[in-house]
Formats: sequence, C-alpha cells, structure tokens
Amino acid sequence: MYLQFALELVPLAKGADNAVREEADNAFREHYRKLREFLIRTNGQAIFAKYKENAYLFDVVCAQYSPEFQANTMGIAGLTLKEPILDIGCGKDANLVRFLRMNGFQAYGIDRSVETTEYTTKANWFEFSLQPNYWGTVFSHMAFSNHFGHHLLRRDGDYRAYMQNFIEILQSLKVGGTFIFSPTIPFLEKAMENDSNFRLVRYEEQTAAIMRLHGVKGK
Repeated sequence: MYLQFALELVPLAKGADNAVREEADNAFREHYRKLREFLIRTNGQAIFAKYKENAYLFDVVCAQYSPEFQANTMGIAGLTLKEPILDIGCGKDANLVRFLRMNGFQAYGIDRSVETTEYTTKANWFEFSLQPNYWGTVFSHMAFSNHFGHHLLRRDGDYRAYMQNFIEILQSLKVGGTFIFSPTIPFLEKAMENDSNFRLVRYEEQTAAIMRLHGVKGK
C-alpha cells in the first residue's frame, strides 16, 4: 500500500502548478481511504468509532502490557525494590502497580488514562508534583522514553520540558533510590557519567537504571 502510494507521488513531485497540487491532494485522499479501510478490516469497526466525530483525528489508547512482561523487560524480577514505588505512565489498568501491591509493595501509579484511586492518579507527568527525596523506586516502561524520543524527533517537539522532567524524576529519588526505564535514552545515560550524585547501575539493550548516590548539597 505504501509502496504504491510512493510510486504515485514521485512523478507529481516534479511539478508545482495548481493542477499537480490538486492531483497530489487526490492521491493523499485516496491513500487515506485505503489505509482507513485496511485498519477497519483488520482491527474491526468498533475501535474506530470516533471516526464519526472526526474522520481525521481519534484517540488510540496504548496497549496494556502484562505486569510479568514489564517486570521481565525492566529486569526487576528478584530485585530488592526500595519503597515507595512510582510507576510513571502506568496505563489505564495500572497492571504493574496492582501486581506490586498484591505482593506487598507500597506502589503507586500516574497516567492520563487511569482513574484516580487511593494509589493511582489521573495526570500526566508534567502535572504530577514529584516530591524531592521521596521515592525509593521509579519505573517507566515505554512511556517516558518513547514520548521523550518522539519530541526529540519532532520539529516542534518540547524536548526541554522532558529533560526538565527527567531531572525532577532523579531529584525525587531517595538516596539509594533508582529510576528504571525502558527503552534506553543513550545521551541521558551518557550525561550521568559526569554527575557525582547519580550512577548508571545498569545499562542493557532494553533497560537503563540510574541510582541516586547521595543528596545534593543544601537539599
């Protein structure tokens, strides 16, 4: 489908008059129609109900990963987790948070899709106040890294806000606390090499973990 679309656009790219632009618009509309039909055919009509509200814009909720999958990906199975624990981007069902609490951990989660309860908060990480020197462990499976990476690639991306949030996450850790996130963000881990307050304690293909060694002077 995409190859055919690209082949249709190549000859149009050589022209710039109104007729060519109109032909290009028609090609985009036809591609959109085919893509929409394909998605409805493969995913079902119900998932695209919001097309009735706006044919060009609808929300797609991120997949809900099992707690076992998240624990395995981030390598937390068997670790001695320092409490309290915060899961950033815990998902609508807060699967990992529920799993940890069922196993006796003091765990909490934040996500813009989750309902607010005694241990989950409906908010994004820019709205949530991260108390300094409070959390023993902070997790973020897919959420923080993927959004940060997305904004780094966007021309209008707000990557500075994510960098500031990354600093706030690290400062919210207790001494000996750890921020575990997946996938990795190489330049962030590299920056930790020059910060005596934190140490990269794990760096693997899928996961990084940064530990707070001691507090910052005056805090």
